[in-house]
Amino acid sequence: MKIDIPIGGHAWKRMEERGISETDVEAVVFNHTASWEDPKNGSRVLTGETPDGRVLRIALVDPPALDGTVIVKSVFEVNQEDSV
Repeated sequence: MKIDIPIGGHAWKRMEERGISETDVEAVVFNHTASWEDPKNGSRVLTGETPDGRVLRIALVDPPALDGTVIVKSVFEVNQEDSV
């Protein structure tokens, strides 16, 4: 069963700039190794590895929608100095 994860415009732009695929994002969302709240930015940040071994951080809208849907706000590699 495939579960769709909505990805916002900012996240799509960052993914394109950084060569990050939907598969990479899904891998981190479903198999993250760390998670924390970022109340300043209204985000929940997940950290995890992609299938090819890159470590990503995925910023989700927090809190999620009433139906439990999570929306990806931004995506970046941990070794980059970029911020959400």
